[in-house]
Amino acid sequence: MKENMSFEVDYGYDTKMIETNPTDANWVIDKDPFVIQTIGTIQNQTTTIPILVKASVTGKATFFN
Repeated sequence: MKENMSFEVDYGYDTKMIETNPTDANWVIDKDPFVIQTIGTIQNQTTTIPILVKASVTGKATFFN
């Protein structure tokens, strides 16, 4: 998190993904994959940050309990 950053593309901070792999994870901004995303201050526990996870097996990915 960085003050004055947004949840949109912040040029000079966010980095678009240029290669894809069969298994990978990345942030999604405006339907585009990013490997680095600087975000603004999270205001509450309902803030959502879109990510994409590609796996070689079917199942459920858990990040936080």
